[in-house]
Amino acid sequence: MSQTVVNLFSSSQAATETLYLRNNLASTGSVPFKGALGLCPDIIQSPQPVPDAQNALSTVSSWEQAYNVQPQAAVPNYYYLRGMNGGSEADSNGFSLYYAPAQVLLLPATFRGHALSTAAGLEVTPVNAPAGHIGVGQAPFVWTPSPPPADSYFNLIAQVSAAAQPDPLPVVRDWLDLAKLIGQTPTLGIRTQALVRGNQWVRRQQLTVPASFTSSPITITLAAQGLAGTRVCLLCDTVTPLQVPVMLGPLTLGADGSQTGATFVLPAGYSANLAVQFWNPDNQPVAAGSSLSVTFGYSINPGAELDRAIAENLVNHHYQEIVGESATAAIKPKAMAIVSQMTFTFDA
Repeated sequence: MSQTVVNLFSSSQAATETLYLRNNLASTGSVPFKGALGLCPDIIQSPQPVPDAQNALSTVSSWEQAYNVQPQAAVPNYYYLRGMNGGSEADSNGFSLYYAPAQVLLLPATFRGHALSTAAGLEVTPVNAPAGHIGVGQAPFVWTPSPPPADSYFNLIAQVSAAAQPDPLPVVRDWLDLAKLIGQTPTLGIRTQALVRGNQWVRRQQLTVPASFTSSPITITLAAQGLAGTRVCLLCDTVTPLQVPVMLGPLTLGADGSQTGATFVLPAGYSANLAVQFWNPDNQPVAAGSSLSVTFGYSINPGAELDRAIAENLVNHHYQEIVGESATAAIKPKAMAIVSQMTFTFDA
């Protein structure tokens, strides 16, 4: 590693004292995570092996880049993982990598059993990183997937693991456990980002609420960058048991920073396919990097649940304030926790 990279990162004030994976490019390992969720830039797909990956993927320019992660179907794809050692001592550890068909609620049950392997058939690759340095897994994971369903994609989940087999995945028993998984677990790097292009597209993902969860009001909000004047719709293909459709739009997206949303009661055991559909009927200019974010927020119940959420720092005040500014009085929550965030980013 170059001295430039050592100087850039050795003074990091990360809250994580060991190897961690970032949730977005601006992350320093602090908990709870700040900024967008599900944009881990430390999962890297390549159509061929990367020569000297440890050096190539730990430069400043590489560290500041988010790579495409969607695999090419029916051919080998090489996946490299990297992380930052936020501690004061050298860290010797391992990485593992999972995939899941596109999901709204990325529960461990959706990717448990979908571990990828290296060319040697191992589900963990060693990684070593001095204090304040980037560590890159010694071997890539190799994946030759079948094509995903039409208009769908894959989620990728990286994990810091200690032994020859992947460490146990966190237990998710309720909505707050899910919020903690995606927003406060620096040993997991999650990518729920899909690349899109064109003036019309649709992306489909599974929405499943475990039967063990409570039936709860969930606020769905849309935020966009660079998409003013275009149109979008969210639609589940199954109504709730009370015969209420889960549908948002079609609506016209506003200026950057504006939010729109609605609240739906998602019953325990509810299962549907959620389509996110986009149109650009007036051919508005859309630059590469423009994005649409879909956020699912859980309204925290007062009493013991709120006390727990406050103690575990699970109340997302930033999201609560944003929703409060744009939502009607009927859906303004007192406390919110983010349980899902998906991003659709326009490719060049």
